[in-house]
This record gives sequence, structure tokens and C-alpha cells, in this order.
Amino acid sequence: MGRTLVAGNWKMHGSLAFVSEFAEVFLRVSNTLDAGNTDCQVLIFPPISYLGVLAKVFAGSAVEVGGQDLSPEVEGAYTGEVAAEM
Repeated sequence: MGRTLVAGNWKMHGSLAFVSEFAEVFLRVSNTLDAGNTDCQVLIFPPISYLGVLAKVFAGSAVEVGGQDLSPEVEGAYTGEVAAEM
């Protein structure tokens, strides 16, 4: 059997201050996990506006970060969407 996947997103909640504080606390908690001896993979999918902040905080940790929304369109007038190339 493969690893257990624990993933979460939070849609349109929080401010930059909240996200920064959350990330620091979550990182401290996640550091108590021994990545080499766990069968659990942890992923967080923040709103795109906070993706860079969380990617920086979680770099090199066992916590992985991904985009919450990705349009199948390459480009165009799609309000609120994010293209992979962006």
C-alpha cells in the first residue's frame, strides 16, 4: 500500500499576516514528524496570492505546497483563473 496523503486548502480565508503565522506554527508542528519514517505525505494548497509565502516557509521541509486553482486554458480573458505558465 502507498503512503497516506493528507491535503488541504482554505479557499478565500485569511490575510497575509494570518498565513505567515499559520505557516510558522504548522512548520514547527510538521518538524516533529520524521519524514523518513512516516507513511504520511502532507500537502497544502493555499490561494495563489499566498503560494510564494508558503513555498518559501516550507522549502526543504516535509510539507509540500501546491496551487489551488489551475485553468486548462493557456491564456485569455478568464477572470479569476490562473494559467500554468503564469
